[in-house]
Order: sequence, then structure tokens, then C-alpha cells
Amino acid sequence: MVTIFNLCLGRAIFVLLMTGISFLDRIVIQGFSLIVGLWVGILAGTQFSMEIKIFGHLEACAFLKLNPNIWDVIFISSPKDKFCMKNSEKIPSLSKSCLEILFEDISEHVKGFRECRPKHIKQALQFAEGKEKLIVTCQAGISRSSAMAYVIQSSLTNHLDALKVLDPKLNWPNERVVKLGSKVLKNPEMVKSVESWKESLIS
Repeated sequence: MVTIFNLCLGRAIFVLLMTGISFLDRIVIQGFSLIVGLWVGILAGTQFSMEIKIFGHLEACAFLKLNPNIWDVIFISSPKDKFCMKNSEKIPSLSKSCLEILFEDISEHVKGFRECRPKHIKQALQFAEGKEKLIVTCQAGISRSSAMAYVIQSSLTNHLDALKVLDPKLNWPNERVVKLGSKVLKNPEMVKSVESWKESLIS
């Protein structure tokens, strides 16, 4: 991070190097360099990184027992039985804060089942904003959680780098979640990137 001390030091060195330049030109150049330096410092100070972990409910509960009240959690589960996994009801109390999102692990509309909707994506993105340590967990930790984690990561970086949040041995992102996420973020390339990522695992 650029500090005020570094800015002042750099400015002082810059002034020493400007011998031979007229006094008026020197003032203009110094002013411009100071403005640019302060702007760079502001940008550096606002850079943000988020650590994201993808878990099933069982793994999330075990991890949170060892790290209570440190991690914020997006808890994804089935509307019919959200705490069907053993000890999953403990996850909210072990979290620093917890957002509950309920929808089934389906990619298309199925009568009698609740699919992921745009509001779920928006809720997750709003909740994740400003978080430093985030767990995204669904019942198995394979499909819904990995897709939501990818969408969140894509909101922080480009869609290709966001693929790094996925574990090729464990994750298979839900298609509907990714498609809705790409619409909310207005980035259709997200869908193609995940499809290519999946194809690379099969081939």
C-alpha cells in the first residue's frame, strides 16, 4: 500500500531531479505528480481481497467448530428440509454472520420445486460485499455452493481468474446459478468459461 510517507519521499526526489526547469513549470509538474500519487494511494488503499471456501454442510460445521465466529457464511439448502444434514443447524450460530438462501439443486424449472432465482443471486452478492472471510455451503458442497462462490468471485475479479475458486476434484457448478449470475453481473462469458472448465475435466 502506498503511504503518505512514500508519496512525500517520492515527491522530494522528483523535485531534486528537476534542476534546470523553470520555477513555474516546476510548480505545475510537482502539483500534477502529487495529485497522481495521491490517487494511486487511494486506489491501493481500496484494493480488496476475499478468501472464499466452498463446503458441504458437514464440512462447514466441522470447520466452523474449529473457527467459530470468524467466517461469514452463505448457507444454501433445500426449502423442504434445510437442516437435513447432521449438525447443519449449528452453522448459523458458529458463523460471524449468516445468510440463508433456500432453493433446490436443479438447473431448470420443475413443478413443485423451488429453483434459484435472480433475487437469490442479488442477496448473495449484497451479503458478500465487504466480507474478508466467506464460506459458501450447500448440502453436498458440489453444485449450488460452487456456482454461487464462482459468481461472487466473478464480481471481484474477471470470470477466468474466478475459476480458481473451484476445486476440479470436488465441484460441479449448478448451470442455472451460473447463468443467473452472469445476467445479474452482465457478463455472458461466465457461462462459457464454466462450460469450458467442465469440458476440460471430462476430456
